[in-house]
Amino acid sequence: MSSKYPRTPEERQASKRRRRVQREAIADRRRKAWQLHMAGVGYQAIADQLGVNVATAHRDVKRILAALHKERIDDADLERAKSLARLERLIQGLFSKAIKGDHKAADTIRKLEADRIRLLGLAPAVKAEITGKDGGPLEIQAGVVLVPAVAGSVQAWRDQVEQSQAGGDVVALRALEGGSDA
Repeated sequence: MSSKYPRTPEERQASKRRRRVQREAIADRRRKAWQLHMAGVGYQAIADQLGVNVATAHRDVKRILAALHKERIDDADLERAKSLARLERLIQGLFSKAIKGDHKAADTIRKLEADRIRLLGLAPAVKAEITGKDGGPLEIQAGVVLVPAVAGSVQAWRDQVEQSQAGGDVVALRALEGGSDA
């Protein structure tokens, strides 16, 4: 009676070699499918060139895309972890000074903690409304609204807007954090 699984060490080695060759052939086919896909070739043409069905061609490209996506996510997670470790070291280095009453060290720790919170994605969302003079409707002249570069804080954004106004109505900005005016 023949078994589905190899019994002797030689049979096991031969089976391992066959599986390795098969994995390498699949990896090679996926690389070719990806190259064709990147060249703008459709799935039917990829399937025809590689001698597989359309579903296999599509799955090969999809798996390469998933691997690339995972690699990018892993890279981002690694960079985030490095940045968090650096922030932790800086905070630890300043902590004893802050405890002893060094206000500059305490302020630096507060800023580093804010950076840490943003890196972790824990910062609360900030809603900003742009209104015209005295909270009224925004008047648009000549179809252009000047939007300044992204600022580090709502106050910095307000300052940029006020500085960018040359005469005319000064745009008032209200930041609504947690449902109350800031």
